Amino acid sequence: MVRLFLKSVVAVLCLSAFVEANFFKFKLNKNNKQKELAVERLCDPEGTGERYTGFRLEKQFILSNNKKNFTSDVHFISCENGNKVKEYPLNSLNYHNESYIPWQREFCPSEETDDVSKVCYKLARRKSFKQKESSIYMKETFVGGLFSTTRQQNFKKNGKILSLNNFEKYFPLEPLLAENVLNQWIELKAQGTIVYHIPLLYTPNINKLKHGDISFGPEGLAEGNNCPQWGKYINENETYQYTKESQMLYGQAARITQRETFNLLSQYKDRMVEFLKRESTPAALKNIFHKDDFVFKISVDDFKSGGAVDNVMIYLSHVVPNTYFGNIVSGFQNVYESISIEEEIFNYDRTEVL
Repeated sequence: MVRLFLKSVVAVLCLSAFVEANFFKFKLNKNNKQKELAVERLCDPEGTGERYTGFRLEKQFILSNNKKNFTSDVHFISCENGNKVKEYPLNSLNYHNESYIPWQREFCPSEETDDVSKVCYKLARRKSFKQKESSIYMKETFVGGLFSTTRQQNFKKNGKILSLNNFEKYFPLEPLLAENVLNQWIELKAQGTIVYHIPLLYTPNINKLKHGDISFGPEGLAEGNNCPQWGKYINENETYQYTKESQMLYGQAARITQRETFNLLSQYKDRMVEFLKRESTPAALKNIFHKDDFVFKISVDDFKSGGAVDNVMIYLSHVVPNTYFGNIVSGFQNVYESISIEEEIFNYDRTEVL
């Protein structure tokens, strides 16, 4: 196991440093129908035109109020037949220095099933990815699962919600797959607000799952009260058991990721700065990245969090060729996947959450 792990480490350290001259990429929505396209693209970041039904997660960098207010957030988006149904920000669930995605945290969008109940969710990673704080994966990687429960609401006499019950039973709803993070795009909203969208995760199209024509097939759906096959290997609280050896290797993997991220930022800092200065770079993108001065931090300590690593990866996606960027992402991911672990099985019963 250690030998396989070291091979993955070597693969990361030996990534080609080649960068094509003057290679810069960006996507900008210039269509006049900004609002119409923005809603559609939230549910179709790749632009396939697919009538998608499911859930998506994306990182948003938001510049508003005459470019004075800069915020970033992760949004949970519900889609039906290619159109956005609801959009819910998750930033309040995260602490400073965490990864983009608030794993294991419960959130309850305004999706009431009736007058007294509310649907709540959790996001959880597979055992092999729990220690990987970065939220960026190779496209279509099976990262984890979306879990749900229904909570009863206690009302005061005047109708105001007093509290939710403390039920802890969750049920695996859908698998979570990695988006193509290169499908980033810019939305220009009213009052000059700029939103930079970075797709992260999505659930398979429920319309395709019903017909069994994607890899998760029929087991992607829960039949009656039975747990879908993929959900048996994911714990909604990410409570997994690791051997001392695997814990040691995961610690090494984290340090490798931090060190190599620092090295990449140091290596391509000048190219990032050049990208921001180029006339061909959209002004919206310049404003977004200039407000986030992370690119100018050169300290290994800055990379001890998944969010910090993710920020650098987003910068790199604009200044290196797609193939090389894919090699970087797969190299980091393989360091974690190469660690041998024993899968655990978890039992879920839908009747316990209804």
